[in-house]
Amino acid sequence: MKRLFLSLALVTVVVTAYGKIDVKKIQRDVESKREACENPRKGENPATWIAYAESLMEAHYAPQGSAYLGMSQNELSGIFGYETNNKERVDFGENTYEVLTYPNCKYYFDAEGKLAMIIPTVAYIENALDKALEAYSRAYSLGVDKSKQKKIAAGIEKISDEYHTEACVSFTLGEYAVASTKFEKAAKASETEPFASSDVGLMYYNAAIMAFIAKDIERAEPLFAKCLDLRYYEDGDIFAKLAECYDALGSTEKQREILEQGFELFPDCEEIMVSLINFYLVNLEGADQANKVLTIIDKAIANNPNIASLYYVKGNVLLELGTPDNEVEATYNKCGEVNPEY
Repeated sequence: MKRLFLSLALVTVVVTAYGKIDVKKIQRDVESKREACENPRKGENPATWIAYAESLMEAHYAPQGSAYLGMSQNELSGIFGYETNNKERVDFGENTYEVLTYPNCKYYFDAEGKLAMIIPTVAYIENALDKALEAYSRAYSLGVDKSKQKKIAAGIEKISDEYHTEACVSFTLGEYAVASTKFEKAAKASETEPFASSDVGLMYYNAAIMAFIAKDIERAEPLFAKCLDLRYYEDGDIFAKLAECYDALGSTEKQREILEQGFELFPDCEEIMVSLINFYLVNLEGADQANKVLTIIDKAIANNPNIASLYYVKGNVLLELGTPDNEVEATYNKCGEVNPEY
């Protein structure tokens, strides 16, 4: 989530949706637990690192207070003890939100008057989630019993979920590059032992798609490739998107390889099929071009006999090859049989 960091030196005691919070006390608590981790004896105890991670998590959530998604504006003002005059309406896509600004956070209410997003505008400890993940990972590396392992896994899962939530908020706000970074962090947290999530591939896919939308192709390419490493294919879409990345990066051979690989695994994926046909039409010439295109089209027709455009493209290729008119005409007619409006 994109935050506006204020100078912590100027913040001492603030009023949040919890009530009054002693910011310096929170910071002192984190600092004392960090120092304990650096102690040669205490630093070898997993419990020390777990305590440090938990203090960082508390510091991360502190600005948000006890507000919860789905609550009403009256409930929020009841927590604070007053109704803010700092209000505005904003549009994101087709959705309109009323934004209420209180100390430390902006609260976004949807058209039904329910709290939909909470965006902190201050951080008591910068990069608290990153540091908490490192602390949990360090604790696990020291060797833990089943009880502590379960506690560490739960903490890491919470970090992953928080990054995912922040990524979704950034996506809603149209901050696609930020959303990509957050989705990737959620994925990396989910890969961190001892937590294991089955959604890692989807998280990397979301990170890749956000980078792709943000037109950061150099970032999107390795993220899509990571999805393939994890055998997460999104019904073939990964191959098609990765091919687009290679095309944009000028890697023609890689583009061909990934499309052919994708077509072998997902012969019914229309996006892969169309991309591969277009690739051959643009990059090959003569009989080689025609034969490869016809091979792809015939495979595609076998798997998708009701796609009219396939017969149309095949007819065009046959025409270019000088195929007898009756065969070309029969192919075009088949196109009309499948879809009379084509």
